[in-house]
Amino acid sequence: MKYAVRSSLVFCLGFAGPVVAQTAQDGFYTNGYAELSYFDLGGTNRTDGYSEATLGYVDAGSGFGAEFGVDALITTEEDEAAIYGAATYQSRFGKLSFGVPRAALDAYFANVPTVGGMLPFKIGQVGAAKRSFVTATYLLDDEVPLGLRYDGTFGTTNLGASYHRFDDLDVYNLAANHQFGQTMVMGGLEHVADTAARETRYFLGVEATLGQVAAGLLYSGNFDFSDNSAVEAYAKYKPLEQLELAATALNLETGSGSDMLFGLSADYSFNQGAYLKAGVADDFETGNSTAYNLALGLRF
Repeated sequence: MKYAVRSSLVFCLGFAGPVVAQTAQDGFYTNGYAELSYFDLGGTNRTDGYSEATLGYVDAGSGFGAEFGVDALITTEEDEAAIYGAATYQSRFGKLSFGVPRAALDAYFANVPTVGGMLPFKIGQVGAAKRSFVTATYLLDDEVPLGLRYDGTFGTTNLGASYHRFDDLDVYNLAANHQFGQTMVMGGLEHVADTAARETRYFLGVEATLGQVAAGLLYSGNFDFSDNSAVEAYAKYKPLEQLELAATALNLETGSGSDMLFGLSADYSFNQGAYLKAGVADDFETGNSTAYNLALGLRF
Protein backbone atom coordinates (compact mmCIF):
# COMPACT_ATOMS: atom_id res chain seq x y z
CA MET A 1 0.00 0.00 0.00
CA LYS A 2 1.55 3.27 -1.13
CA TYR A 3 -0.40 5.55 1.22
CA ALA A 4 -3.05 5.23 3.93
CA VAL A 5 -5.77 4.63 1.35
CA ARG A 6 -8.74 4.09 3.62
CA SER A 7 -7.99 7.39 5.35
CA SER A 8 -7.79 9.00 1.91
CA LEU A 9 -11.26 7.75 0.98
CA VAL A 10 -12.75 8.99 4.23
CA PHE A 11 -11.11 12.36 3.66
CA CYS A 12 -12.54 12.49 0.12
CA LEU A 13 -16.05 11.90 1.45
CA GLY A 14 -15.47 14.74 3.86
CA PHE A 15 -15.02 17.14 0.93
CA ALA A 16 -18.74 17.04 0.21
CA GLY A 17 -19.59 19.56 2.90
CA PRO A 18 -20.33 23.29 2.98
CA VAL A 19 -17.71 24.25 0.38
CA VAL A 20 -19.48 22.39 -2.42
CA ALA A 21 -21.43 25.43 -3.63
CA GLN A 22 -18.36 27.63 -3.93
CA THR A 23 -16.36 28.16 -7.12
CA ALA A 24 -12.77 28.91 -7.95
CA GLN A 25 -13.59 32.62 -7.86
CA ASP A 26 -15.09 32.48 -4.35
CA GLY A 27 -12.28 30.87 -2.35
CA PHE A 28 -12.54 27.15 -1.62
CA TYR A 29 -13.78 24.74 -4.28
CA THR A 30 -14.14 20.97 -4.65
CA ASN A 31 -14.81 18.48 -7.42
CA GLY A 32 -14.76 14.71 -7.72
CA TYR A 33 -16.55 11.64 -6.43
CA ALA A 34 -16.18 8.58 -4.20
CA GLU A 35 -18.00 5.31 -4.81
CA LEU A 36 -18.37 1.71 -3.68
CA SER A 37 -18.71 -0.57 -6.71
CA TYR A 38 -19.82 -4.21 -7.09
CA PHE A 39 -18.65 -5.93 -10.29
CA ASP A 40 -19.57 -9.42 -11.56
CA LEU A 41 -18.14 -11.18 -14.61
CA GLY A 42 -19.16 -14.75 -15.35
CA GLY A 43 -19.89 -15.49 -11.69
CA THR A 44 -16.60 -14.00 -10.48
CA ASN A 45 -17.32 -10.89 -8.46
CA ARG A 46 -15.50 -8.18 -6.53
CA THR A 47 -16.34 -5.08 -4.52
CA ASP A 48 -14.04 -2.05 -4.87
CA GLY A 49 -13.84 1.41 -3.40
CA TYR A 50 -12.62 4.22 -5.62
CA SER A 51 -12.38 8.00 -5.46
CA GLU A 52 -11.07 10.94 -7.48
CA ALA A 53 -11.22 14.16 -5.46
CA THR A 54 -9.78 17.66 -5.62
CA LEU A 55 -9.89 20.42 -3.00
CA GLY A 56 -8.59 23.86 -3.94
CA TYR A 57 -8.38 27.47 -2.84
CA VAL A 58 -7.81 30.67 -4.80
CA ASP A 59 -7.45 34.21 -3.50
CA ALA A 60 -9.69 36.36 -5.69
CA GLY A 61 -7.52 39.43 -5.19
CA SER A 62 -4.11 38.03 -6.10
CA GLY A 63 -5.07 34.97 -8.15
CA PHE A 64 -2.70 32.76 -6.13
CA GLY A 65 -3.96 29.52 -4.64
CA ALA A 66 -3.35 25.81 -4.16
CA GLU A 67 -4.91 22.46 -5.04
CA PHE A 68 -4.79 19.11 -3.27
CA GLY A 69 -6.06 15.93 -4.93
CA VAL A 70 -6.39 12.22 -4.18
CA ASP A 71 -7.06 9.21 -6.38
CA ALA A 72 -7.66 6.17 -4.16
CA LEU A 73 -8.44 2.53 -4.96
CA ILE A 74 -9.29 -0.27 -2.53
CA THR A 75 -9.73 -3.86 -3.79
CA THR A 76 -9.48 -7.27 -2.14
CA GLU A 77 -5.98 -7.64 -3.61
CA GLU A 78 -4.49 -4.17 -3.17
CA ASP A 79 -4.85 -0.66 -1.82
CA GLU A 80 -3.40 2.18 -3.89
CA ALA A 81 -3.46 5.96 -3.78
CA ALA A 82 -1.98 8.87 -5.71
CA ILE A 83 -1.58 12.24 -4.00
CA TYR A 84 -1.57 15.45 -6.06
CA GLY A 85 -0.64 18.90 -4.86
CA ALA A 86 0.13 22.13 -6.71
CA ALA A 87 0.52 25.85 -6.21
CA THR A 88 -1.72 27.72 -8.66
CA TYR A 89 -2.02 31.14 -10.23
CA GLN A 90 -5.11 32.33 -12.12
CA SER A 91 -5.38 35.37 -14.37
CA ARG A 92 -7.36 36.40 -17.43
CA PHE A 93 -4.78 34.50 -19.49
CA GLY A 94 -5.54 31.17 -17.80
CA LYS A 95 -4.48 29.01 -14.88
CA LEU A 96 -0.95 27.77 -14.07
CA SER A 97 -0.27 24.87 -11.68
CA PHE A 98 3.18 23.97 -10.29
CA GLY A 99 4.18 20.93 -8.25
CA VAL A 100 2.36 17.61 -8.78
CA PRO A 101 -0.64 18.63 -10.92
CA ARG A 102 -3.13 16.27 -12.52
CA ALA A 103 -2.54 15.43 -16.18
CA ALA A 104 -4.31 17.81 -18.55
CA LEU A 105 -5.53 15.09 -20.93
CA ASP A 106 -8.20 13.55 -18.66
CA ALA A 107 -10.21 16.75 -18.16
CA TYR A 108 -10.85 17.25 -21.86
CA PHE A 109 -12.46 13.84 -22.42
CA ALA A 110 -14.55 13.79 -19.24
CA ASN A 111 -17.83 13.75 -21.24
CA VAL A 112 -17.08 10.34 -22.79
CA PRO A 113 -18.83 7.65 -20.70
CA THR A 114 -17.15 4.50 -19.40
CA VAL A 115 -18.41 1.25 -20.96
CA GLY A 116 -21.28 0.10 -18.74
CA GLY A 117 -20.22 2.73 -16.18
CA MET A 118 -17.88 0.08 -14.77
CA LEU A 119 -14.78 0.82 -12.69
CA PRO A 120 -12.57 -1.97 -14.18
CA PHE A 121 -13.20 -0.49 -17.64
CA LYS A 122 -12.24 2.97 -16.38
CA ILE A 123 -8.89 2.21 -14.74
CA GLY A 124 -7.90 -0.88 -16.78
CA GLN A 125 -6.62 -1.26 -20.36
CA VAL A 126 -9.99 -0.31 -21.85
CA GLY A 127 -9.85 2.99 -19.98
CA ALA A 128 -6.42 3.76 -21.47
CA ALA A 129 -8.26 4.85 -24.63
CA LYS A 130 -9.21 8.10 -22.87
CA ARG A 131 -7.07 8.26 -19.72
CA SER A 132 -3.62 9.76 -19.29
CA PHE A 133 -0.60 7.54 -18.86
CA VAL A 134 0.33 9.77 -15.91
CA THR A 135 -2.96 9.11 -14.09
CA ALA A 136 -2.81 5.34 -14.57
CA THR A 137 0.89 4.99 -13.73
CA TYR A 138 0.94 7.22 -10.65
CA LEU A 139 -1.98 5.36 -9.05
CA LEU A 140 -0.07 2.06 -9.15
CA ASP A 141 3.54 3.28 -8.78
CA ASP A 142 5.61 4.97 -6.09
CA GLU A 143 7.27 7.50 -8.40
CA VAL A 144 5.89 11.03 -7.94
CA PRO A 145 5.45 12.93 -11.25
CA LEU A 146 6.64 16.49 -10.62
CA GLY A 147 5.52 18.97 -13.26
CA LEU A 148 3.46 21.93 -14.33
CA ARG A 149 0.15 22.53 -16.10
CA TYR A 150 -1.66 25.28 -17.99
CA ASP A 151 -5.42 25.62 -18.68
CA GLY A 152 -6.97 28.47 -20.63
CA THR A 153 -10.28 29.47 -22.21
CA PHE A 154 -10.43 31.46 -25.43
CA GLY A 155 -14.02 32.13 -26.44
CA THR A 156 -15.57 28.68 -26.96
CA THR A 157 -12.19 26.91 -26.99
CA ASN A 158 -10.67 25.28 -23.90
CA LEU A 159 -6.97 24.40 -24.01
CA GLY A 160 -4.80 22.44 -21.60
CA ALA A 161 -1.14 21.42 -21.54
CA SER A 162 0.97 19.71 -18.90
CA TYR A 163 4.46 18.32 -18.35
CA HIS A 164 5.29 15.55 -15.87
CA ARG A 165 8.68 14.17 -14.87
CA PHE A 166 8.92 10.67 -13.44
CA ASP A 167 12.28 9.31 -12.28
CA ASP A 168 13.16 7.91 -15.70
CA LEU A 169 10.82 9.48 -18.26
CA ASP A 170 9.10 12.67 -19.37
CA VAL A 171 5.39 12.93 -20.25
CA TYR A 172 3.82 15.78 -22.24
CA ASN A 173 0.05 16.37 -22.52
CA LEU A 174 -1.79 18.63 -24.92
CA ALA A 175 -5.60 18.65 -25.15
CA ALA A 176 -8.40 20.95 -26.29
CA ASN A 177 -12.09 21.12 -27.03
CA HIS A 178 -14.08 23.61 -29.09
CA GLN A 179 -17.82 24.25 -29.10
CA PHE A 180 -19.60 24.80 -32.43
CA GLY A 181 -23.18 25.54 -31.38
CA GLN A 182 -24.47 22.20 -30.07
CA THR A 183 -21.40 20.27 -31.26
CA MET A 184 -18.13 19.85 -29.39
CA VAL A 185 -14.87 18.75 -31.04
CA MET A 186 -12.17 17.23 -28.80
CA GLY A 187 -8.52 16.43 -29.45
CA GLY A 188 -5.43 15.42 -27.51
CA LEU A 189 -1.83 14.22 -27.68
CA GLU A 190 0.31 12.50 -25.07
CA HIS A 191 4.05 12.05 -25.67
CA VAL A 192 6.18 9.83 -23.45
CA ALA A 193 9.98 9.81 -23.74
CA ASP A 194 12.92 8.22 -21.96
CA THR A 195 16.54 7.58 -22.92
CA ALA A 196 15.61 4.49 -24.97
CA ALA A 197 12.35 5.27 -26.75
CA ARG A 198 9.67 7.83 -27.58
CA GLU A 199 5.96 7.13 -28.06
CA THR A 200 2.96 9.35 -28.83
CA ARG A 201 -0.71 8.63 -28.18
CA TYR A 202 -3.37 10.68 -29.96
CA PHE A 203 -7.10 11.21 -29.51
CA LEU A 204 -9.85 12.83 -31.60
CA GLY A 205 -13.54 13.03 -30.75
CA VAL A 206 -16.82 14.79 -31.46
CA GLU A 207 -20.05 15.09 -29.47
CA ALA A 208 -23.37 16.58 -30.60
CA THR A 209 -26.30 17.48 -28.34
CA LEU A 210 -29.95 17.68 -29.35
CA GLY A 211 -32.33 18.37 -26.50
CA GLN A 212 -32.03 15.59 -23.92
CA VAL A 213 -29.81 13.42 -26.15
CA ALA A 214 -26.04 13.64 -26.68
CA ALA A 215 -24.11 11.35 -29.02
CA GLY A 216 -20.41 11.14 -29.71
CA LEU A 217 -17.46 9.32 -31.23
CA LEU A 218 -13.89 9.06 -29.90
CA TYR A 219 -10.89 7.67 -31.78
CA SER A 220 -7.72 6.75 -29.86
CA GLY A 221 -4.53 5.90 -31.73
CA ASN A 222 -1.56 4.03 -30.22
CA PHE A 223 -3.50 4.30 -26.96
CA ASP A 224 -1.44 1.68 -25.12
CA PHE A 225 1.88 2.32 -26.92
CA SER A 226 1.46 -0.84 -29.03
CA ASP A 227 0.15 0.61 -32.31
CA ASN A 228 -3.32 -0.42 -31.17
CA SER A 229 -6.36 1.78 -31.77
CA ALA A 230 -9.82 2.16 -30.29
CA VAL A 231 -13.09 3.67 -31.53
CA GLU A 232 -15.89 4.34 -29.06
CA ALA A 233 -19.39 5.38 -30.12
CA TYR A 234 -21.80 6.46 -27.42
CA ALA A 235 -25.15 8.07 -26.73
CA LYS A 236 -26.48 9.65 -23.53
CA TYR A 237 -30.14 10.38 -22.75
CA LYS A 238 -31.59 12.32 -19.80
CA PRO A 239 -35.34 11.58 -19.55
CA LEU A 240 -35.25 13.21 -16.09
CA GLU A 241 -32.93 15.79 -14.58
CA GLN A 242 -31.73 13.20 -12.05
CA LEU A 243 -31.39 10.26 -14.47
CA GLU A 244 -28.88 9.68 -17.26
CA LEU A 245 -28.93 6.59 -19.49
CA ALA A 246 -25.89 5.74 -21.62
CA ALA A 247 -25.11 3.23 -24.37
CA THR A 248 -21.58 2.56 -25.63
CA ALA A 249 -19.93 0.45 -28.32
CA LEU A 250 -16.15 0.13 -28.15
CA ASN A 251 -14.01 -1.45 -30.88
CA LEU A 252 -10.41 -2.33 -29.99
CA GLU A 253 -7.93 -3.03 -32.81
CA THR A 254 -4.86 -4.96 -31.68
CA GLY A 255 -2.13 -6.98 -33.32
CA SER A 256 -4.17 -10.14 -32.76
CA GLY A 257 -7.38 -8.77 -34.33
CA SER A 258 -10.35 -6.71 -33.22
CA ASP A 259 -12.71 -6.95 -30.27
CA MET A 260 -16.09 -5.29 -29.72
CA LEU A 261 -17.50 -4.43 -26.32
CA PHE A 262 -21.03 -3.09 -25.73
CA GLY A 263 -22.36 -1.46 -22.59
CA LEU A 264 -25.52 0.05 -21.08
CA SER A 265 -25.66 2.07 -17.88
CA ALA A 266 -28.10 4.09 -15.77
CA ASP A 267 -27.06 6.82 -13.32
CA TYR A 268 -29.60 8.27 -10.87
CA SER A 269 -28.70 11.26 -8.69
CA PHE A 270 -30.24 11.91 -5.29
CA ASN A 271 -30.07 15.03 -3.13
CA GLN A 272 -26.74 16.22 -1.67
CA GLY A 273 -24.70 14.58 -4.44
CA ALA A 274 -25.48 10.90 -3.72
CA TYR A 275 -25.99 8.65 -6.74
CA LEU A 276 -26.82 5.07 -7.68
CA LYS A 277 -25.37 3.57 -10.87
CA ALA A 278 -26.02 0.23 -12.59
CA GLY A 279 -24.59 -1.19 -15.80
CA VAL A 280 -24.15 -4.22 -18.02
CA ALA A 281 -21.51 -4.99 -20.66
CA ASP A 282 -20.89 -7.86 -23.09
CA ASP A 283 -18.82 -8.72 -26.17
CA PHE A 284 -21.47 -11.21 -27.45
CA GLU A 285 -18.70 -13.52 -28.70
CA THR A 286 -17.32 -15.53 -25.79
CA GLY A 287 -19.29 -17.49 -23.23
CA ASN A 288 -19.74 -16.16 -19.70
CA SER A 289 -18.65 -12.72 -20.91
CA THR A 290 -21.53 -10.65 -19.52
CA ALA A 291 -20.43 -8.20 -16.83
CA TYR A 292 -22.71 -6.49 -14.32
CA ASN A 293 -22.05 -3.47 -12.13
CA LEU A 294 -23.81 -1.74 -9.26
CA ALA A 295 -22.30 1.31 -7.55
CA LEU A 296 -23.31 3.73 -4.80
CA GLY A 297 -21.42 6.98 -4.59
CA LEU A 298 -21.20 10.65 -3.73
CA ARG A 299 -20.27 13.52 -6.06
CA PHE A 300 -18.89 16.78 -4.74
